[in-house]
Amino acid sequence: MPFSKKASSAMAVVVVLAGAAVYFYAQSPVQTVSQNSRLNADNGAGRADIIPPPIAATPADEIDPLSEDTVAQFASLMRERFINEINSVAIQVGLKDFREGLKRDYPEYGAELFEKIVRAAFPDLADEILLAVANMDRYDIWLVDNYLDLSDKNPMEREGLIWAKRVEVFGEEAANEIWNEEIAQDQQREQTVKTVINELNSSYDMSLEDRIYTLSAVMQDQYGNTAAGMTVGTTGLTSQLIFEMDSVQKELSEMQPERRQETINQVRRQLGYPEDRIAVLAQQDSEKDEMWAKGDVYMQERQALVANYQGDDVETELDLLRLKHFDDRHAYSVKQEESIGLMRYERRRVYGRN
Repeated sequence: MPFSKKASSAMAVVVVLAGAAVYFYAQSPVQTVSQNSRLNADNGAGRADIIPPPIAATPADEIDPLSEDTVAQFASLMRERFINEINSVAIQVGLKDFREGLKRDYPEYGAELFEKIVRAAFPDLADEILLAVANMDRYDIWLVDNYLDLSDKNPMEREGLIWAKRVEVFGEEAANEIWNEEIAQDQQREQTVKTVINELNSSYDMSLEDRIYTLSAVMQDQYGNTAAGMTVGTTGLTSQLIFEMDSVQKELSEMQPERRQETINQVRRQLGYPEDRIAVLAQQDSEKDEMWAKGDVYMQERQALVANYQGDDVETELDLLRLKHFDDRHAYSVKQEESIGLMRYERRRVYGRN
């Protein structure tokens, strides 16, 4: 199947659907106190940069960071700016950016100075504020520690794990408040992408190249400027969505194996994968093909075995059957899944994915 040039119909889908979407994503940089004399409040996704008037023009190296006057000036500024909002956990966790600015300006005293300012500004809420900031530290550390594992997950699983961690650290109500803007933006982005995918799935006369181009453009438009898009990129996510499409799977399933692999390689090439990565993924595809072939035979023999044996004999025979088709590790994994009702080789085969 030769790949055509980008079709005008593909462009039309992008322009109409992406143009109709209302979205934004702004993540303001953390600013240090001495550079801009500002406090930054962070509501989780749409980083609200709250800028009070400067407290002084004194250079940082001429300030005694732990003096009563310094603490009092910062506390007065903090209280004036946040007096009507400080009960919000979203504002509380946002003070972490202010603390980081202090720590950069005063490496030896920044954390201590931050606590003194908070306690002076909001004595009745200080423990609550400091706990909220500490919880955001925990969450951010978890994100860094689990970055590689999370990036390997599919989008739904990754978002589920991240949200579960947020709820674990903050509780559901607070997590919803902190990330409320992100939730709304994510919903809008997801709806736009879902609309495009539905359109592509029903456009059976569109070439595979045009599908890839259209979805890639929308994904970049919707996610390219988000933190995840800038850090991880949209290529992997776009690839997953392309291969999940029913129309794409129908096309791939009708091909001979060699032609199918050539097409999958070309899809990845069009998405921007380097040739060495394409080669590695192609080898993995070959191994998956082999495993699915074994799985199909296993499931046929399993069905006959279950029909002919009863009681403990069934489990004994199944153990032998798994070892006949799979190595020890894979056989054990299949057995564990079947013990809880999951049948690996009854799942949908998704070429280019599993």
